[in-house]
Amino acid sequence: MSRTDSQLVSLSTETTSPTYITDPDAFRPYVEAADKHLFVHRERADGVPGVVEVTDVADLERTDWTVNGFAITGRFDREAFDDELSVAVDEVLARTPLRAADFPVSFFKVIAVDPSMRSRGIGTELGAKAVAPLFADPPALVVAWVRENPANRRLVDQYANSRVATFEGYFGEEWDCPECGFDAECTCDVELYAYFGDERDQAVYAANAGATVE
Repeated sequence: MSRTDSQLVSLSTETTSPTYITDPDAFRPYVEAADKHLFVHRERADGVPGVVEVTDVADLERTDWTVNGFAITGRFDREAFDDELSVAVDEVLARTPLRAADFPVSFFKVIAVDPSMRSRGIGTELGAKAVAPLFADPPALVVAWVRENPANRRLVDQYANSRVATFEGYFGEEWDCPECGFDAECTCDVELYAYFGDERDQAVYAANAGATVE
């Protein structure tokens, strides 16, 4: 069996983009840094499955795990957050209630599940484990790739009341998209969801319900 980090790269290639994560060492900062987190759904050699947070770099080198999915989260300052998005931070600030003073922010960077293991609750379990610490340290932001697979739609519907913006054609020409085809320009949209932990949440919920807050 291949190393954990190599399996993570393969999953990213298959489910996000071949150009998104290409180096196994890219996962190390999410294990070593106190404000970054890597969660994996793995089966051990004894066949026991489950989600764990990887907190020891030695686990990235293991060869006795079968990795079915992973999620990456963390705290990002403004510059680092800008690097993570195809949309400029200035546009996010202009179109959402997010404020410059909110940085650093908690951010759900990516979730990926082996296509052959979907519809088994793996994404739901990963999402629940990864989101919980983010909501404990708001503002917390989640980007959902809008695709017509059941797991993605469940995630989008679950957080519908906290949607703050939709960015159309988010990925652009530089993104090799498994949904649109690696030889085609990506036309996928993404939706940004936020939990601020203050009065802004009420306004966002009301706006999504078609109401106004006095």
